[in-house]
Amino acid sequence: MAVEKSGGAAAAASSSSATSTLDRFQKIVLSWDYLRLVAESKGGKQGKGLQRVKDTYESVADYLGVFEPLLFEEVKAQIVRGRSDEEDGDAGLDWQRVAVGLCAESEGFHKFSMAAENEFRETVSENDLLLLSKEKFEEGVTPTAYAFALVEQRGGSANISLRAFVAGEIQNLNVSKPVESPRLQHFASILAAESSTLWILKVCSLSTIMREFTAMHSVASLPFKNLILSAAEKHKDGDDQSRAWNVPQPLMDHLKTNLNDSQLEAVNGPPGTGKTQTILGLLSAVLHSAPARMKTKGGFDVQKHGPELDIDGKYVENSRSPRIRDENNNTYNPKIVRIGVKAHHSVKAVSMDYLIQQKLSGVDRTLDGGRRGAGEYDRIRASILDEAAIVFSTLSFSGSSIFSRMSRAFDVVIIDEAAQAVGDPVQLPATVISSTAQKLGYGTSLFKRFQGAGFPVQMLNIQYRMHPEISIFPSKEFYEGVLQDGEGLSKKRPWHSYTCFGPFCFFDVDGVESQPPGSGSWVNQDEVEFITLLYQQLAMCYPELKSSSEVAVISPYRQQMKLLKDNFRLTFGDQSKEVIDVNTVDGFQGREREVVIFTCVRCDKEQKIGFVSDFRRMNVAITRARSAVVGSTSTLQKDEHWNNLVESAKERNRYFKVPKPFGAFFAEDNLKTMVVQRDPPAEPKAEALEAMNEEVHRQGLVNVDAADDQADAGDDDDAAMDADDGGGDD
Repeated sequence: MAVEKSGGAAAAASSSSATSTLDRFQKIVLSWDYLRLVAESKGGKQGKGLQRVKDTYESVADYLGVFEPLLFEEVKAQIVRGRSDEEDGDAGLDWQRVAVGLCAESEGFHKFSMAAENEFRETVSENDLLLLSKEKFEEGVTPTAYAFALVEQRGGSANISLRAFVAGEIQNLNVSKPVESPRLQHFASILAAESSTLWILKVCSLSTIMREFTAMHSVASLPFKNLILSAAEKHKDGDDQSRAWNVPQPLMDHLKTNLNDSQLEAVNGPPGTGKTQTILGLLSAVLHSAPARMKTKGGFDVQKHGPELDIDGKYVENSRSPRIRDENNNTYNPKIVRIGVKAHHSVKAVSMDYLIQQKLSGVDRTLDGGRRGAGEYDRIRASILDEAAIVFSTLSFSGSSIFSRMSRAFDVVIIDEAAQAVGDPVQLPATVISSTAQKLGYGTSLFKRFQGAGFPVQMLNIQYRMHPEISIFPSKEFYEGVLQDGEGLSKKRPWHSYTCFGPFCFFDVDGVESQPPGSGSWVNQDEVEFITLLYQQLAMCYPELKSSSEVAVISPYRQQMKLLKDNFRLTFGDQSKEVIDVNTVDGFQGREREVVIFTCVRCDKEQKIGFVSDFRRMNVAITRARSAVVGSTSTLQKDEHWNNLVESAKERNRYFKVPKPFGAFFAEDNLKTMVVQRDPPAEPKAEALEAMNEEVHRQGLVNVDAADDQADAGDDDDAAMDADDGGGDD
């Protein structure tokens, strides 16, 4: 649902302010000396003027004075880490020789184009940070003229448009007084010369951090500015009731039937946290209700029935998909679009790129000679956004220029899995690379800051995902025992017939960790080998699990994820991504699968486990669904939380030591020892038998001896049936 944006001078001023803010950010970053950043990162010195994050702030200036310097520390860390996140073996990411085109000064920047080979052009995107140098960075070479440049756009043919800042180096974030730099002066002379060439290297993307910077500076113009600064809300209307929704009675009856009390409270008032059912309830209420304070004042146009999905769009739903309801409690399928990059194949039919291609396929291309300009793509994209009742996006991508160019604004924004931005204190916060910024609290979530300031926090305390055998540990370890299980979670799955395939298992694999050259990440080939065998055994015995929507493997380390993907591709071919989902723990937060296998990776003699020790990452990993954890007990048990998990697994007979060769663990004879033994039927108590006999005598049906005989026969039948079931499982 959207409303028209306010136009005129105010909108123009807002746009101009955002541009000015980004220009300042870019001048600061582009002025930096790459080699100095690398040297400072190794020295471990803390930057000047850095302050610790506080729970409350007196003013916008106070807020920006704390967060802005820490954000730039994070930018430095991202630049230094640079290419370690890029895929190995991509030739397009190596140093390239390029020809510099015409250069012009504009808005304090040097803007120029360069001609690059297609292989390099395909690896860069808007807002990528590049390093340009007169000399290639090599052993024994001291570069004399080098600078950063930012990709503005990839032009026609082989050209890339760039901007650089060469007026001097910005110190203490003071853009008005750049410090003279021979390095930048020499670089500027190269840009001014005709037919000059430079070496160029892709460093990283700044898209996300630029959006964060813009969002940070927008706090002054937000209607809830005081809430963000002081963690205390001041209601203009006097009470919380003014913020409730007038939900139609049939819809409210449905919500009361399908939501628990804490979820219903989140729907009736402003949500503090949310899960799928809560969000569906919120969407149902928002799409078919009006806010009380707006409805009474009039002038609020609520589109009660947005356009519904067409046949192709509905294919993404399946029999288990939850539904949105309308005001009469009927199933409602609003037209939706997913905007962003790398859409999962399961939501392809509602992804922006797919919908654009569908619309283009119906356009007569003979009228324009078969050409498709950028203007046509923009027009179709705007049309799709305008038609959609609900737009889905990642939190970061919601700050992209696609949304800022829209002529309409959104009525309501719902942030799902807000833990990484707003934050469940015991799940993952936003990823922070800079150790300096991390130590000073830059990773502190808004939720945790509000909580520290005493703001009332609402917790959804009934979980509907995990089998009780899984939830018992995180509830006790992380949630002080208050996490409750919803109904129906104890249901047995076919693979639960074996203890090694039960709802929760810990596989102790003493592998060998290693670090790929030039990478800060870790891999463990032994765990990859065991996990591949584990999945093959599950998929072979239970074909319903051979699907990426049913089974996932997650790891804290990106390189381990890459190694797993390569291994599954060799085993299952190009369709491997459709039979199993492989992701990082951070990337998997908010998702769930029928079976989730977590590979810990770390295994060394010094028993260091790096950021696997982050209890929040551990909590996310083991609460994704029916879980199996693969790791080295001898290494992990040095950490308090991991030791508690291992001990819990041992106490419940869910701990398995897996020696080499791993194939022997899944041998038929060994699997037979892990068949779950069913409990024999309970013997009837003497009092119960006596009561039964008296009732039989009273009704005159049979005599006491016959009743005893029948009871014995019934026991035999139950025992035989139990034995048959067990044999079938075996």
